[in-house]
Amino acid sequence: FDGVFADTLETGEQLVSGGHGVVVDKYDRVWLGSYFAGDTRGIVVLNPDGTPADFSPISTITFADTTFDLAATNGCRGMAVDHEGNILYANKSSLIKINVEDGTGMAYWVGGGTLTKPAVDSEGYIYVGFVVGVGPVQVLDPATFDVTQEITLDPAPGYTRGIEVSPDGKTIVSANLSAGGPVYVYTTEDYVTYSLSDSIDVDTGGYPVFQYQC
Repeated sequence: FDGVFADTLETGEQLVSGGHGVVVDKYDRVWLGSYFAGDTRGIVVLNPDGTPADFSPISTITFADTTFDLAATNGCRGMAVDHEGNILYANKSSLIKINVEDGTGMAYWVGGGTLTKPAVDSEGYIYVGFVVGVGPVQVLDPATFDVTQEITLDPAPGYTRGIEVSPDGKTIVSANLSAGGPVYVYTTEDYVTYSLSDSIDVDTGGYPVFQYQC
């Protein structure tokens, strides 16, 4: 980040403290989430020319019944862009939907543990797992943010930082960082039972994909 956006930084400055999420929105703005406590920026949003967006940084997200402190300890767990272009931000055990236009909160859901980076299928359903054990993967309705399904992954990865889903919802991909790899690929035909169908240990150069738990 510092190299790409060097012109926006003063000497020694960091964009975020421990970047733990990055997405590009429909306006080609880059959203960066901070992981470590004490970084009052929480989320930094940069325009294509490297200048901050009008509403950047985002330090808190406020709803009628609660306020999320994005600068709290181990804040950002990952981000994704939903089917309407808004931002999905995993904040510890909470998933927050942020309006891409102005950085305000639109909806939130609180899970039972520390969340992974979420994923979105072509119909907008949101898939989010837990860092430890990953499953059961929670599937949220994009309109209500209610859990519509829980998916068990077998074998379960030890832990991961993010999951992905195919557009049709038939394939879920998760790393197994506790073993230094591999990437697990689970598939389904009935949208209920997801079975391990493949694993990826090395990249095209033959190097372990998670040798350093990246």
